[in-house]
This record gives sequence, structure tokens and C-alpha cells, in this order.
Amino acid sequence: MAVSDEDILKAQSMLAHREGPFICPEGAATLSAAMKLVEEGWITSQERILLLNTGVGLKYPETVQADPPVLEPDGQLPDVG
Repeated sequence: MAVSDEDILKAQSMLAHREGPFICPEGAATLSAAMKLVEEGWITSQERILLLNTGVGLKYPETVQADPPVLEPDGQLPDVG
């Protein structure tokens, strides 16, 4: 099954936001394909599948759109509680 680069990046971002791991695009391609197969009825909710991630997203920093806050010297950490 073919998936677009756009779908791969969406799957990579979705997984990072929902579960935390920063997976490589190759791993995100398997997730994207699996989601398509669910939509098309090839995979049902009763089935268990295994998706493999063969790398880490840190190798591909250009695939992430992020604007994290920067703590300046002498700055204060924001209250989170």
C-alpha cells in the first residue's frame, strides 16, 4: 500500500501527540498504511496487528514543526501545577 509523504508526517505527529514516541518516517508510514486499511475495512477492531518502527525521529528533525518555549538565562520556569 502506498501512502503520501503528507500522510506519513500526519501519522508521525499524531502518534507523538497521543502516545509520546518520536518515531521515524518509515515507522510512521506503517501507521499511516494501517489507518488506511482500517478505513477500508481490511483490518477490523477484532484483529491485533504489530507495526514496526525501525528508527528514531531524531534522525529527521526537519519532519517536526515545533515552537518550544526557550528558557533564557536568569529566566523562571512557568508554573504547571
